Amino acid sequence: MIEGYASGKPVILSDLDAFREFSNDQISATIPRLDGPALIEKILYLKHNRDVCQTIGQAARRYAEEHFDLRETARRYAELYASL
Repeated sequence: MIEGYASGKPVILSDLDAFREFSNDQISATIPRLDGPALIEKILYLKHNRDVCQTIGQAARRYAEEHFDLRETARRYAELYASL
């Protein structure tokens, strides 16, 4: 998921608890769990709506850069430890 976000491409996720913390409609496309027809529908929707793909992809890339950047994560941990 994180690699997909960082690639700047839209990511399609199943509606699972594990993904909810790191997903929303602005940065990913969500489908019901184990719903093959919904997956096909979402793929076709994204294929035919390139502007939506671009918008979601760009937002996902920004999200990945802001929340999963190694340097930023290290900086936040350093701040946390310094405050203890």
